[in-house]
Amino acid sequence: MDKVAGSHGGANPKIVAEFVRFVRSGGPINTSPVAARYSVATGCQATESLRDGGGTLEVPALDPDIAQYFDA
Repeated sequence: MDKVAGSHGGANPKIVAEFVRFVRSGGPINTSPVAARYSVATGCQATESLRDGGGTLEVPALDPDIAQYFDA
């Protein structure tokens, strides 16, 4: 893979560009709200772990009703 400038290996500029495109124009997105939620929840748990000695923390499961809503 080619080295790309930007934080998170160049992913952040692409994420922001995708968000801005969606806000301005609408249309399909490249991820799901459920996947985005798990990504953020994982980062939150990682930060909590680092602040509390580095132990393993479980990422809380998404409410099944919410998951089902986005699966539909």
